[in-house]
Amino acid sequence: NHLTHIEDDTFYLMTNLKWLRLNNNKISQLKKNLFKDLINLEQLLLGNNMIKLIERDLFRNLFKLEYLYLEFNVIALIEGLSFFNLNNLIELHLSLNYLEIFDSNTFTGLFKLEKLYLTQNIIKKIDLDIFKNLTNLKILYIDQNLIEVIENNNFVSLKNIQTLIMSSNKIAQIQTYYLNGFLYLSKVLNLNSN
Repeated sequence: NHLTHIEDDTFYLMTNLKWLRLNNNKISQLKKNLFKDLINLEQLLLGNNMIKLIERDLFRNLFKLEYLYLEFNVIALIEGLSFFNLNNLIELHLSLNYLEIFDSNTFTGLFKLEKLYLTQNIIKKIDLDIFKNLTNLKILYIDQNLIEVIENNNFVSLKNIQTLIMSSNKIAQIQTYYLNGFLYLSKVLNLNSN
């Protein structure tokens, strides 16, 4: 498709909408009030567009959202607290973007998040508190990035992690207590091709 622009009031009073598919277009900007009336939305597909920025209040009224697909865009910045009100989000897809660093509050409020996909970005470093609120996370894909060092306690808050994929990075060093907190890492730990 060739959809490039969506006005703020496009989804005005569409309060019963459950799924919205805007993927495979050429959308480059999402206005702050675009989704404000979609209070029952459960699935939002925005993948394969030209989105560069995720603003803080963009998803503020999407309390019932469970699946958010933002993969294969050109996102370089996600403002802090952008996902704050997404209390029911289960899956977040951010792969194939230009994400390098994250605000310490990027994932704040995602208490039910089980799956996070950060594959093929340009992440070089994982800050110690980036995953602090993701206590329910079970699957984390952070492969095909530029991570060089895994520091002590990078993943300490991931108490329920079962699958961790970190393959195809540039990891040359894993510090001593890297695996602290991985009591439930029961399925997959992939560090190949580093």
